[in-house]
Amino acid sequence: MTEKYRITASRISEAHGGRELLSISEVESLLDLDRRTIIGHRLLPVRRQGNRLRFSVADVAEYLTRSTSLRYR
Repeated sequence: MTEKYRITASRISEAHGGRELLSISEVESLLDLDRRTIIGHRLLPVRRQGNRLRFSVADVAEYLTRSTSLRYR
């Protein structure tokens, strides 16, 4: 884990009340992507809670850390 990952994960968790799982709407907002893109391209591992999709803060933070580091190389 890098320092950038830890900071990103901490900020996401704090912004969402310390929860470890986020809804698809919250992930859409964080990534600025449509739900069909997130799910269709399998950008992140998804978990089901009943009939709802949930994404872990750790997976979202990892995706954001990876995607921004690739952008600035």
